[in-house]
Amino acid sequence: MVTLILDTNIWIYLAKGEHPEVLEKLIEKYNKKEIQFLISSIQIEEWNRNKGE
Repeated sequence: MVTLILDTNIWIYLAKGEHPEVLEKLIEKYNKKEIQFLISSIQIEEWNRNKGE
């Protein structure tokens, strides 16, 4: 299993739908337990602050 650390800006970029194929592939690999994500509490705070944009 691969552990990924993605910057908050990348999460926001993916959430905005800039490259849906990348997000779909990440979700697919996550569901197959091929990857896992390491997310810090600061990233969660930033996500919550920016998700409404």
